[in-house]
Amino acid sequence: MNGKKNKADWVPRLSIQISVDQFNALGTLVPHGFRKIVFSKLVDQLIDIARIGGTGALAAIVDGKLGIGFTLIGEIDLNGRSK
Repeated sequence: MNGKKNKADWVPRLSIQISVDQFNALGTLVPHGFRKIVFSKLVDQLIDIARIGGTGALAAIVDGKLGIGFTLIGEIDLNGRSK
């Protein structure tokens, strides 16, 4: 190989700057091996919000007027345990 990656090797990534407090909280609250799936789901929800509400919905998130809500499915409590 010539040192260049081909299209099949490319993996999209998201890189954002966060505060030290956010970094520390994530390190404490979200286990490292669990972060990819959590962030993937959050990105999916953000895309859905943008599709439904457009830039107005995104502006509402930035203004703190709209958050990404959660729905409990079935008989699971907030700690992920079955009731």
